[in-house]
Amino acid sequence: MCKAIEISRTVGFERDPGQLVEARRTRPGSGGERLVFRSERFIRDPLIGNGSVGDLLFWDPALSSASFVGQFPLGFQELIAASSGSALVWAFRDDTGEEQTTLLQWEPVVRTVVFDDEGLFDFTLLEPSYFFDTQAAKAYRFASPLQALFLPGPPVDVLGHQPGDYHVIKVR
Repeated sequence: MCKAIEISRTVGFERDPGQLVEARRTRPGSGGERLVFRSERFIRDPLIGNGSVGDLLFWDPALSSASFVGQFPLGFQELIAASSGSALVWAFRDDTGEEQTTLLQWEPVVRTVVFDDEGLFDFTLLEPSYFFDTQAAKAYRFASPLQALFLPGPPVDVLGHQPGDYHVIKVR
């Protein structure tokens, strides 16, 4: 069992300990398989309001370790995509009515990139530092604002595979 989440009770009022609501199994990295989880808990706080807050963590079963990656503000969240070194999370803020997508990267470097007013639901992550928009068939760097790259090239036929056009992307 993952020991990354501690359930506790604070004297004076009842707290929601939270629950794991989404999980993604990533392609094995250098250390083996990795699982990415998004947890969610409901809070009541007179200073910041009422609503759900989310946390993101990853778990390496082979190493028997889990690590906290980031936290999201009041509102709704959804784990869009995850790779062995990063995750893409969409959030809608209850208090402002704004949406944003956040890239949290923990390998090869730790960084957070926020895309305000962007719902990148059609995007997936390519290691180590690119997005791919599956609807527009375009690649992007992990940078805000979004700027399309010239790669990958136009779709091509791949001999020996199911008929169709393919984008060829070198995976390391």
